Amino acid sequence: MISRCSWPSPAAQPELSAGEAHLWFADLRQPPEVVRALGGLLSPDERSRADRFFSEVDRSRYIVSHGLLRQLLGQYLALGAGDLAFRYGKWGKPSLHEWQNSLGLQFNLSHSSEGAVYGFVKGRRIGVDVELVRPIPEMDDLADRFFSPEDCHVYRSNSWDRREETFLRCWTRMEAIEKARGQGLVSPNRVGVGAASDARAPQTADRKHGRFSGAWMLQTFSPNHRFIGTLAIEAPSCKIEYFTAKPGDQDLTVNRSGCPG
Repeated sequence: MISRCSWPSPAAQPELSAGEAHLWFADLRQPPEVVRALGGLLSPDERSRADRFFSEVDRSRYIVSHGLLRQLLGQYLALGAGDLAFRYGKWGKPSLHEWQNSLGLQFNLSHSSEGAVYGFVKGRRIGVDVELVRPIPEMDDLADRFFSPEDCHVYRSNSWDRREETFLRCWTRMEAIEKARGQGLVSPNRVGVGAASDARAPQTADRKHGRFSGAWMLQTFSPNHRFIGTLAIEAPSCKIEYFTAKPGDQDLTVNRSGCPG
């Protein structure tokens, strides 16, 4: 089972320490005035991307998720949220220019439906993936194509009522690692990510001869019953703090929890 905590307890804006990662969850369903305010933080390129969405719902979610990323980064770095300049890797992973990143901050964003998750750490590659819990008709085909033989066996050994959770746990672990590496799942992974491991505790993936190398800590989490996600950090261990952010609030009212997702 995946442990589901409420990520509660209000606290002030957190300070990110070395050897620590911060994980934030946000609800992207926001009133028009908040969407407009966050849209004002975006760069011309980001606004152009937002305008290309045909659906107003998708457009609003894009604006809120990226505007909030700027707010969070701005608070960590004591910089204006609208002044941040991103650069993008081959697969679209954003990073900050060194002259704006005095903390060596690494970050990643993932969103699914109305939920968004943000991960932050100093000096380590980081990736996060979150998925809405939902029926996925092609689960078996995807598992056969992307999962390692060991993980695929564990997935298929589960009863039907557990397969969905096992699939999403494996899928988000693979995605989180690939996003941390600045890549994507464009070909079969075939490297085990621990489908049988206890999702309540951090897991270490160490593959010297697979598609990734080095020690990666994988933490599967669930901010609420609608979502499952994984945080991947290039480190053998890392303390993780959990928060809930309210988009559009310049003071970022924060709920904080140290529980393991």
